[in-house]
Amino acid sequence: MKIAHLAGFTRGRGLAKGIRGENGNAAVEFGLVGPLLALLLIGLTDVGHYAYQRLDMFSAVRAGAQYFMSGGSELAEARAIIEASWRQAPGDASVSVQRLCYCDSEPASCSANCPDDAPPEAYNHISAAGTFTGILTNFRAESVDVIRVR
Repeated sequence: MKIAHLAGFTRGRGLAKGIRGENGNAAVEFGLVGPLLALLLIGLTDVGHYAYQRLDMFSAVRAGAQYFMSGGSELAEARAIIEASWRQAPGDASVSVQRLCYCDSEPASCSANCPDDAPPEAYNHISAAGTFTGILTNFRAESVDVIRVR
């Protein structure tokens, strides 16, 4: 009897009578909290997958920039490198590689000199975009990199 008294049971009440009012409480609580925990887990999985896909896109754009920084000059080759490097490209992926030239911050032709007879400032503009699909939501992301040529 001393053991039962120390455990919180009064005299005359057995173990089964002492916990009678708590039958099923854990199941009800789990039924309420379980779906919220599952939704949180799925959401975290979505965020992790999105971060991985976005990093893959940034790495592909960076590969194109490295091509230009190591002396490459062909726009089509840079685009091919980006597309080959983007391993998890979504269905609507788009890659754009352009050469833009400026004379005194104004758009200009890359094949002609500026009015002051200096060559125009030339930049290679790389952009990639895509919609990443997840379990709960879809995310649109874009990566842009600009490399000065001259």
